[in-house]
Amino acid sequence: MLRARRQLAWLLVLAVLLAVLASALGRAAQAGDEEQPSVATVRARASNPIAGERLYAICAACHGTEGGGRVAGEIPVIAGQHPGVLIRQLVAYRNGVRWDVRMEHAAQIRRLGDAQAIADVAAYVARLPTPLGNQRGAGQNLNIGANIYDRRCRNCHGAAGEGSAVRDVPRLAAQHYGYLRRQFFDVLEHRRPELEASHSAAMQGLDRDAIDGIADRLSRFKPAKNSR
Repeated sequence: MLRARRQLAWLLVLAVLLAVLASALGRAAQAGDEEQPSVATVRARASNPIAGERLYAICAACHGTEGGGRVAGEIPVIAGQHPGVLIRQLVAYRNGVRWDVRMEHAAQIRRLGDAQAIADVAAYVARLPTPLGNQRGAGQNLNIGANIYDRRCRNCHGAAGEGSAVRDVPRLAAQHYGYLRRQFFDVLEHRRPELEASHSAAMQGLDRDAIDGIADRLSRFKPAKNSR
């Protein structure tokens, strides 16, 4: 009888230890997700745009209260962008896959780095109406840009640059001309490795006039609703 009681006591102790270990491992996994969230982790969260509005104060310092960026083109329009696109980019900045000192600072854990915060702010920004009055190019290479866009870009980004919410293709319509143009050169100069990998074929052989024309063409498209 005494031996049986001792065995039962050891089994109870073992069960408690296993429960404690499982809890610790769960907390560690959750901490890992928060420190280095994946796109899947963020998508799994139920987003709260109201909480996202409060968090957006971090973003408004650069992107403006309405998400219109800066007309000079160094800061992009983000208002109305598809939520999946916003999530992917924030995760990329958070995890060091995309580089920008300002965005890396904003995406720190204590600011906008955990999965829930990213989900919330993306939901809020996606609901903002795309403002008018974005920066446009000079128009001298529009015909070149329109021709190349229709042949190389339209199939993914849409006839009017509307992108796709379902496929996480960025909306480029009404984006600042200078920002769009800079993204092309960032790819060509190997500063956007993930974009370079997905766009290498489409961008092959483009010269400055072609890049100027495509960016100008996109900047002149009117804002559109999410493509389904």
